[in-house]
Amino acid sequence: MPLVESGLMIIRRICFMLVEIWCDKFMDNGKIRPKVKFRSGLNTILGDINASNSIGKTTFLLIVDFAFGGDDYVKSDAARHIHDHTICFGFEFESKRFYFSRTTQTPGEVNCCDEDYTIQNVLALDKYNQLLFEKYQIARNGITFRNIIGRYLRIYGRDNLNETKPLNSVAAESGANAITALLKLFGRYDKFDELLLRRKNTEDDRKALAGAIEFEYIPAAKNKSQYKKTQKQIEILESELSELLEKQDELLSKADLEQADTASAIKAQLAFARRQRSRLLSQLRIVESNLQKQSGLNEDDIDSLRDFFPDANIEHIHRIENFHHQLQNILISEFEEERANLQTLIEGATQEIESMEKRQRALGLPIKLSKAFLDKYSSLNIHIAFLKKQNDSYEKLNEIKEMKRDIVKELEVVEEQELRELQNDINIQMAHLNGFIYDGTRKPPILNLQSTSQYSFETPDDTGTGTSCKSMIVFDLSVLYMTPLPAIAHDSVILKNIGDAPIEKIMELYLKSHKQIFIALDKDDSYSKRTSAILNQTAVLRLSDSGSQLFGRAWNMLDA
Repeated sequence: MPLVESGLMIIRRICFMLVEIWCDKFMDNGKIRPKVKFRSGLNTILGDINASNSIGKTTFLLIVDFAFGGDDYVKSDAARHIHDHTICFGFEFESKRFYFSRTTQTPGEVNCCDEDYTIQNVLALDKYNQLLFEKYQIARNGITFRNIIGRYLRIYGRDNLNETKPLNSVAAESGANAITALLKLFGRYDKFDELLLRRKNTEDDRKALAGAIEFEYIPAAKNKSQYKKTQKQIEILESELSELLEKQDELLSKADLEQADTASAIKAQLAFARRQRSRLLSQLRIVESNLQKQSGLNEDDIDSLRDFFPDANIEHIHRIENFHHQLQNILISEFEEERANLQTLIEGATQEIESMEKRQRALGLPIKLSKAFLDKYSSLNIHIAFLKKQNDSYEKLNEIKEMKRDIVKELEVVEEQELRELQNDINIQMAHLNGFIYDGTRKPPILNLQSTSQYSFETPDDTGTGTSCKSMIVFDLSVLYMTPLPAIAHDSVILKNIGDAPIEKIMELYLKSHKQIFIALDKDDSYSKRTSAILNQTAVLRLSDSGSQLFGRAWNMLDA
């Protein structure tokens, strides 16, 4: 038997459903149809025994999708022929009714209504979909309501009917997006999300540091060879500094050394700040040069042009010059803004330099230190600090690269684990359902999640149309049982390709669901009594030819 939801889940889910749809354009032999009332579980849109086409079965499923926030209905034949009209629909969430309407004229808005469908306020479509996400208590991170339900409302005219790609919301969707949506729906994406965020942050850090090194804002060894060479230089200079200190007068105190260190640090900071200000001043000179440049023709130039070329189109030249002036005004505005920014930065740099110069003057020279010693000591310290900074930056960049490699490896482990577990869970559930349909005599469909960007879906040794359609239904039912997915829909184009015996078992599976399932199918004498009974028992809307189409007429008639 198939896996089903727990008893508590069943009770909770009964209270979350689409309960009705109504439109004053729905007609039955010249009369407006009553509201179409839905139930939990299976809801059938039933055609006639003649399998009449163009009576509105698919159109009504598109309207169900419209109620669930989709937009394919507005592109349908019905929407074009009926012109502007309003679809009204109600939901029940935890025994409380909510009523809405959408018009084909403004499908990007959803009207919140009272029970008589009098408009109370208006929601943007994305806000409405978020409301459904919350009311259905889906509780999944990083995914939208439409990204969940839209994939599983399989209706003719929508681009999600490829039996070999059941994860895709549209045929052109990448495997990565389809698999990501599945992982999120099953609540298995959080580990990926955390690692992907860490990888992004690490890559951002790497780019920032590499960019600072490239533009020489930060000194760094360029490669391992230079790193080793720099390390040797540091050792030589530190040895030289040690010898210098040993030779110095015994009166040299620790306080003197600390004062020398401070003087050395200020000197290095001051040199860096002056270089920065010089760069800013150079940039400012370029901007001011651009502001001083003037281009374009004045009236004297145009008069001279008229003298040399009497037939010249002066009006056209004026239009070109007006365009040039407009463009020049835009550029001048941008240059002035850049000049103001640079002046602010230069002012800040100047204040910083003045502050450090003041600190340098206040520090003075230690009484017991000769100027020659201080100069040599300062020079060695600055050089050592610069070389250490080079190697520190090199080490930091390598550390970030190593962190990224570790994250990538961890991602690979998580990917392997999560994909295998998800794949196995779905395949086990599909095997249960397939076993129920065929009494354990047929191979079940297999989902193979090869990576986070590639997957395959097939029934081994059976590529027939009927089997492929059955397998997609089995997949959808498995996802419906195992996740917060609120509903699925299967159009007749999927169901009619399946044999009579398996279709009866599929109907039995539909009946077992306490979540809503919407199907469209015609009456057929070849169906078993049980199948016919289920179709009649679950029919919420009956359509047929000759005035009982959804809108009371067909568009494919010559007099339509």
